[in-house]
Amino acid sequence: IYNYFPPRYKTSLHPSVALLVRFYIAATQDDYIVQRDEEIVLLTLRKVLAANKDMMDVVKSQVMEHVLWHMMDDLRLDAEEKAITKKLGNYLQISKKETTLATQNAVLARAAVLVKSKGITAEAIEKWSAMARAEGVHKNRVISTVQRLKRACFAQGCCLGDLPRVHSSTAPLHRGEILHFASRSRVFKPQRGRERLVVRTINSGRDPVLSMMFESEPVAGRERLEQVDSGSFYLTSKRMILVGRKRSWSCKYRAMKNVRRYRKGVRIDGSGPTGFRYYEIDGADEAYAIILALWEAQDN
Repeated sequence: IYNYFPPRYKTSLHPSVALLVRFYIAATQDDYIVQRDEEIVLLTLRKVLAANKDMMDVVKSQVMEHVLWHMMDDLRLDAEEKAITKKLGNYLQISKKETTLATQNAVLARAAVLVKSKGITAEAIEKWSAMARAEGVHKNRVISTVQRLKRACFAQGCCLGDLPRVHSSTAPLHRGEILHFASRSRVFKPQRGRERLVVRTINSGRDPVLSMMFESEPVAGRERLEQVDSGSFYLTSKRMILVGRKRSWSCKYRAMKNVRRYRKGVRIDGSGPTGFRYYEIDGADEAYAIILALWEAQDN
């Protein structure tokens, strides 16, 4: 059993429990009903594995959630499927409260699969939302999940070339550039200490060459940020532009070394000596999806 179902992390199922779950799923996956001959095998297996009540409680909830998850492949639970669920719950001796919890867990699991799917659409998001509300998922959880699904749908569209077009009379566009995003932004960079003279030996042979230059001392402790500018943030078909109060600059997507999404903005690592810049902007999710799509397109 341990060879076939090794525990992968601390919260994973015990191998014996995982084996029981696999057998129960096999018994129910064709018709969602445990037949008499299947029941004999399951009871025998439970006896051999010395499955106690705690183990079986886990098995039953996992099996019920799995069955419900398969029923939701069309993002709905009809009356017939609910009747089958009730019958299976009676066989497994699961309470109505436990069945409701398993149903809601399956609904959220469907959302997780939908986020990663390549065919996510606005229609699928609406169907999931209706199912979640019908099955009693908390309102706030539905709202936050729908927002996540919409972000995933937008990002997928950007990767497929369906980028938004924005009209602005102030964006400094070059001929042939298309504006995809515009927002106000605060710009931050890593905080550095005072400059100091650093002397290094370049050649370690008989004729060493000394290199002297001024470098900023790193700030002790965790990396801190300091605001360096603020202004208008633009994303075009060819580059990122910042029209700041102090100065303006742009960065082509191919010059970006890395792009990361943070809670309030986007971090862009450049190829020059300035390191990274952190842009705190409204609509950071949309900006990140657009940058990522255009940045990855440079490699292709």
